[in-house]
Amino acid sequence: MGNLHCCFQDTDESAWKQQNKELGQNPAYSFADLAKGGRLIEAYDKEGPAKVEEIAINEMSSFFYHENGDKHNISKEEFLQWQWKLTQRIKGLDDTEKLSCEKLMETYEEDYFNKFTPHYACWDLNKRGGVGETPFHLLYLMDSPIHFEVARILLKLYPNLALDVYEGEEYYGESALHIAIVIGDMESVQLLVQAGADVNQRATGRFFLPEDQKQGYTGTTNYDGYAYYG
Repeated sequence: MGNLHCCFQDTDESAWKQQNKELGQNPAYSFADLAKGGRLIEAYDKEGPAKVEEIAINEMSSFFYHENGDKHNISKEEFLQWQWKLTQRIKGLDDTEKLSCEKLMETYEEDYFNKFTPHYACWDLNKRGGVGETPFHLLYLMDSPIHFEVARILLKLYPNLALDVYEGEEYYGESALHIAIVIGDMESVQLLVQAGADVNQRATGRFFLPEDQKQGYTGTTNYDGYAYYG
């Protein structure tokens, strides 16, 4: 969740712990999860592509900003409100409270690496996984032929899914295109680019930073790190 650093982010919970914590209760994970399962995978395996399309149209589309898959421009206020709710949820506190724009801005401190700008999305921020990801991201992350096939079906129905990025601090900016490139699936890379994925999108979350910058900008760096996604 490396796009912003503010008081909302003071938590000892790691990203993967938050994802696993929400697996059994977050509806987004019912479609595709971190254990290579989910209803979309089961539907494809047992009944084929037509069933995947049925679930996507009749059920999954209600998780989008617009049921037809049109893109939505996420504003700073909307984003900060989501971060607030996420941090409340991580801490086990009431996540239904909505702060005023003034209060949100009072507590906002821009991160050196991640300066928020309004950006487009398809999947509603408030209906995502524990680190701001979507099931579409997980289909590529799980790296299996059946997951790629399901992803292609969804992309054909809703091309704007290619616009979505991880919105949480740890993996902020990571897109399905990044993942497809890393795993070497050039067919998926081509399909995502054709669908409108941003080829200039940078992944600047904490996971992708040099080790000596993970706790904050120091002014200098030796650039040693484990992941760089452009």
